[in-house]
Amino acid sequence: LLLAPLAPLSWEGARLVFLCVVAPPLELSFWLCIRTLRIPIGHPAGIALLALAFFSWPVIWGLRLLQLTLPVAALILISWFLIARGRQIVPGILLALVTIKPQLVLPVLAWLFFWSIMRRRWSLILSFAAAEALLLAATEYVVPGWFGHWLASIHNYTGLTQTAIPLEHLLGHWLGLALTLIIVGACVAILWKLRRAEADSADFAQAMSLILATTVCLVPMNAPLIYNYVLLVPGFLVLAFSRQDGALAAVLRILALAQLAL
Repeated sequence: LLLAPLAPLSWEGARLVFLCVVAPPLELSFWLCIRTLRIPIGHPAGIALLALAFFSWPVIWGLRLLQLTLPVAALILISWFLIARGRQIVPGILLALVTIKPQLVLPVLAWLFFWSIMRRRWSLILSFAAAEALLLAATEYVVPGWFGHWLASIHNYTGLTQTAIPLEHLLGHWLGLALTLIIVGACVAILWKLRRAEADSADFAQAMSLILATTVCLVPMNAPLIYNYVLLVPGFLVLAFSRQDGALAAVLRILALAQLAL
């Protein structure tokens, strides 16, 4: 539904409109992410960091393919910033829009709704539900019976392309599945401890960075989806600018940064 206005345009025109519409909010979301995480850098370093994030390979590849992952990531980061500022209704509406990529946003939505229940942020949940209902109703009005066709297309796509979670492609079915379950289990355990975190706290920022990074391990694919790595931006900022006590934490941080650079 959100792409319908592009339908009358040529491919070149649609690409230009996509670039003009998606690039500014994406860069804004990176800047808001830096502010939300309270990264201690000055303006020159901040500008350099924004440039590095925007011209990173995942972003450039996503723009090349006109991937909806980029606006979805931008809306998630903007929603996170607003939630940290105590807002509820506008983030709920924005989070409804990100469901255009359901396989990419289900983990973060599940965490935010669980946290909202723990913190009694009912307006966030209600605004999401209202906006989602409106979005689905409008889609049904424009394309009657679309949901059944959508389910059939997903079934055909997964059957033809041999989709699997990323670590299955890398390590094989059983080893990749086992490691993914370990990662998810560790993530759930940490999120449970942070379930009552204040929205503007470092704990909540840790939780959001963690769930976005874990999402990259869960999205089914049939080839490396490089553009999904844009969700690693908050985790990268935490790794790059945080200092943890202990030799083991320092070694793991360096290894993680080296892996991201590679």
